[in-house]
Amino acid sequence: MKKALVTALVVSVAAAILLAGCSGKQSAGQYKDGTYKATYNAFDGHGWKPELEVTVSGGKVSAATFDYVNKQGQLKTNDENYATLMKKQAGTTPKEYTAALQKELLAKQAAGVDAVTGATEGSAEFNELASALLAKAKTGDASATVLPMNATYTASVPKFDSHGWKGQIAVTFKDNKITTVSYDEVNKDKQLKTKDTSYAERMSAKSGVTPSAAYSKLEKELISAQDPSKVDAVTGATEGSHTFIELAKEAIAQR
Repeated sequence: MKKALVTALVVSVAAAILLAGCSGKQSAGQYKDGTYKATYNAFDGHGWKPELEVTVSGGKVSAATFDYVNKQGQLKTNDENYATLMKKQAGTTPKEYTAALQKELLAKQAAGVDAVTGATEGSAEFNELASALLAKAKTGDASATVLPMNATYTASVPKFDSHGWKGQIAVTFKDNKITTVSYDEVNKDKQLKTKDTSYAERMSAKSGVTPSAAYSKLEKELISAQDPSKVDAVTGATEGSHTFIELAKEAIAQR
């Protein structure tokens, strides 16, 4: 009886070890071998486009390259001026934080790596690209992965006009659509025209509209039309409308 129990115990232990080994192999080989690439469909508000390339060998991520490219084909990790400025402001450089993210991906073998201090936005983009890319790597789908660039683009008039104001705009895209628009004019004292009550009173008395009302209408129309050329000028604010439309075109062209 004891001999039978011992034999059964040995068999059970051997089976458990075998199953554990099989389980480990499945975990280690969760991806199909190959090279996978992911990027975005537009440049961000700073003129850069994030790109991630991952190599899978033996079912595991064996190499990862994360960088940003601009419209001239230059890489952010090679931009020494950018590195110097970022180091002063954030305490890290593109070379440093991209290397840290790549290293952690290789160690974790999954998306969702910890954000690098001073590179929160870059870390989020890395994880977004990695998540989409590795999901396809599980099935061996090596087709290009292209995600929508969700970003805010800004533009402003270089000089103040004869009245001491200059326009500035911020256009935000999400899932390939304009979702938020913010337009105003600022003077040399950094005061906004929409906050100038005396200006609003004078403009309303003269043209029947205020800067706040005019700009709000323009913003809503751009969100609705999704195209600056389809935005109509606001009666009583023709000059401001023209500036709005031109700046919106300039901001969107950055994509």
